[in-house]
Amino acid sequence: MKILYGAGNLNGSNVRLSHFLRYTSHDVRIAAFYNNHECLEIIHWTLDALSTSKGGQSFKIKEIIGVPIKLDYEKFEMMVTDISEWNPDIVISDFEPICAHISGALEIPLISCSPLHLLDGVYWKSPKRHLFSNESQHLKAFERASQRLVYSPFGLLDNAPKLKPGFDWITPYPDHTVIHDRNLNSIQSLLKLNDSGFNVGDSGNIYHDMVHEKKMCVFDSPYESECAINGVFVDALGLGVSLGQAELNMSYAKSKLDKFLLKNFNYSLNKEPEFLHKRI
Repeated sequence: MKILYGAGNLNGSNVRLSHFLRYTSHDVRIAAFYNNHECLEIIHWTLDALSTSKGGQSFKIKEIIGVPIKLDYEKFEMMVTDISEWNPDIVISDFEPICAHISGALEIPLISCSPLHLLDGVYWKSPKRHLFSNESQHLKAFERASQRLVYSPFGLLDNAPKLKPGFDWITPYPDHTVIHDRNLNSIQSLLKLNDSGFNVGDSGNIYHDMVHEKKMCVFDSPYESECAINGVFVDALGLGVSLGQAELNMSYAKSKLDKFLLKNFNYSLNKEPEFLHKRI
């Protein structure tokens, strides 16, 4: 099977794609942003190259895919021609709208797989929901997908959130990477979490901590959509505590943490994991 994989700009998208490539036996070609996927050996279509400052391009793009997107028309037309000639059997999109729109124009089946489908695929209420209005708007690009997969470990829980019609859970690839790009060393030494999970809210690390039955302390950044949404769900589902950018207010973090360490968190997993490469 020939698969076009469109990888978006979420911080965890390179991890998801790397794991998928490791396990799949299908012929996969990649459309991705180099700045977020430079770890890959090859990117067949570099989406960074489509950016443009020229005016009037979006109306030409609309003639091809039905949606006005500001891209370099000549480069985009070449990309569409290349994909059409290669003729993939399916398109997988991880919150990457360009390939999703191309799949519609070329009548190629689309599978949308993203942790952000927690926003439109799950019944939930939260006073923080309005913080994700921009992401919710972008999810409309994937409404025509034949499969919309919620890339999240929360579907394995006994008290898993209820899915809306047309959505399915898909299990994250387990990951336990070192936290980077955040000055959290002082916080980590302060917390002394012992048997607790310590992560920044990415789906792979949360899955790792759930499998090892750890109560979670999540330091999710509001600037990373996947992590921020997961932090909200960790709180709501009683899996642990979300402290956000605790390094900005250590006294608040310490106060909330003291309550966290005294509280018991009980949860169990009752479903077999299903990973993306096994679903395709």
